[in-house]
Amino acid sequence: MAEAANNEQFEAGVQAMRQGDRQTAARLLREVVTADPQHEKAWLWLSGAAETAAERRHCLEQALAINPANEATRRSLSKLPPAPANQQAQTAAVPPSPLADLPAPPRIEYAAYSSFDDVWTHADQLDLCPYCAAVLTPQHKRCPTCQRNLINKFYRYDKPTSNFHVYWVLVMGLGQLMLIQAIIDVILQAPLSTAVLHGFITPISFVLTFFLNRRHFWAYAGSLILLFSAGLIIIGEPFLTGMLTNLFGSTSTGTPVEGLYQGLSAFITGAVRILAIADIGLALFYGVFIVAPDFARDQVRLVAGVSRESNSAQGAFLAGERYAKNGMWASAVLNLRRATAHEPTRLLYHLTLARAYGELNFFERSLDVLQSASKMVSTPEAQSKIQEEMLKAELRQQKQVASTP
Repeated sequence: MAEAANNEQFEAGVQAMRQGDRQTAARLLREVVTADPQHEKAWLWLSGAAETAAERRHCLEQALAINPANEATRRSLSKLPPAPANQQAQTAAVPPSPLADLPAPPRIEYAAYSSFDDVWTHADQLDLCPYCAAVLTPQHKRCPTCQRNLINKFYRYDKPTSNFHVYWVLVMGLGQLMLIQAIIDVILQAPLSTAVLHGFITPISFVLTFFLNRRHFWAYAGSLILLFSAGLIIIGEPFLTGMLTNLFGSTSTGTPVEGLYQGLSAFITGAVRILAIADIGLALFYGVFIVAPDFARDQVRLVAGVSRESNSAQGAFLAGERYAKNGMWASAVLNLRRATAHEPTRLLYHLTLARAYGELNFFERSLDVLQSASKMVSTPEAQSKIQEEMLKAELRQQKQVASTP
């Protein structure tokens, strides 16, 4: 309840600041940082409501103490005039600042990290297995510890190009045209073998299209074979029909109605054949000369690293969670460490990082993160969560020690 009320007061202070009521904004925001000295945004907004450069410097210094990685705060602080050398003389001349009595948030220290000498201390200089954090050499294609394959193939393009979509639509279009042709064959009582041949192309085309849309290379190769085969069948079909007519004779009665019927059927069949040939030609052009790079894969050796999204705290955290879901705990640790560096006051980031360390059996690291986090929170709920995680880490550490011969 207290936290909710504090948030409401912060929003009211921000709203007053936006409306130009600096005095009301300053009063509300002072109350917010008094109740919660860790409220970085409140300190930043309060710096905007400050009346003097000294007050503004005080607010920015407190915000920077909470989040040392905030470069925008650091730049704003550097633009302020330097503090006077003789602070006592200035204090005697200037009335005390109304911000002077506000509590300064405790700096979040990670001094315990420097006492470790393990792979995480030198992670920037080492190649680590993304799964178990084992140290790798350039010759390792499989992790020597967890035995996971480190060589993987990734598509050269993360997403298929628009030409790729045109290609699979053309392949699907061939199946639809052959379905129409098979229906016409049945209506016109064409030889059963002809109708079956046309109808057989349709399901193959639809199956290949389904897997083409998922970028399976075998479907790409199969679609090219299907296109070549269907082209040969359609182009050679008139010659085959003529040979059958010469061998077995025509079934036409020679009546005017029969002649009209044969002419109409020949027109429809010819139109479908022209469309199919045009579809096949265009699809082969796309398939052979344009969309092949969409199926190209590059061989990549997997090592633990940070994601491209890790330029922000939220991006690094989400990347860490994604790696964790895939069992790549070492990569998860590197990204979660980046998230806590961006926003060292977020308890969720610390708890998740501690769990990731625990999954890799770095229990001392896990406990160190939790102990550091316990120094920056004051609510009973947060302390309870930290104590619970510490107990879990200690129990797992004891089990590991007991199982070690």
